[in-house]
This record gives sequence, C-alpha cells and structure tokens, in this order.
Amino acid sequence: SGSAACRLELIEVPPFLLPDNARAVNLMQRQELLGQNHFAMDVTQSIAQDASLSNLQDYIASINRKSIETFGKALRIALQPQQQMIGNGVFELAFLFDADGSLIELLNKQSELEQTIASGW
Repeated sequence: SGSAACRLELIEVPPFLLPDNARAVNLMQRQELLGQNHFAMDVTQSIAQDASLSNLQDYIASINRKSIETFGKALRIALQPQQQMIGNGVFELAFLFDADGSLIELLNKQSELEQTIASGW
C-alpha cells in the first residue's frame, strides 16, 4: 500500500505460565551483563505522519494514552527522551520497559549533520 506504517505487538506472558513469576533482568541497573539486552524501533516516520506530534515525548505521551485506554496500563519509562549523536545523525532516544521488564529503545531522527563524524568504535 506504500504506507510506512507497521504494527508490532508485545504480549505480556500471564503469571501462571511463568516459573516463579520470572521477569527480565533490569538492564538499566545491570549494564555489565552481556548479550542482547534490548531492541530498537525507529519511530521517526510515525511522528512525521501525525500532525499532533512534534517530538519523541509527544509520541510516548500518545501511546501511553492509548495503552491506558485500551489495557488500563501506563507505560513504564526507563529513560526519558534525550538527544544523542549516532554517526552523523542527531536523534532523540528513550527507553521503555515492556510488560515483562525487557527494554525497548525508541528513536526519532531529528537531523543529519553535513560534516563527517569519526566513529567512537
């Protein structure tokens, strides 16, 4: 259809299916742990397509309202939106916890710098 929209569903595993109410380790507090610790979603197009949204904070507030209306649950913010350079790009990023405590990173690209930025890796 040519739309940039996508749908991603995150499900909460019911407590009766989990051994001893197991949840993900809080990786904001245990950053020394190795391995896959989060996934990232670029929501730049979603923000750009909604005239009522101007930044990542607006986007998070919007999906929080929908979550409360639909599920009766508020989003759990691990890190409020902040600006960060990634390569030549200037991004807003924030981290949320999913229902099981795993981290979700949201990215909103604000601009691209013309000068070359040396990688810190």
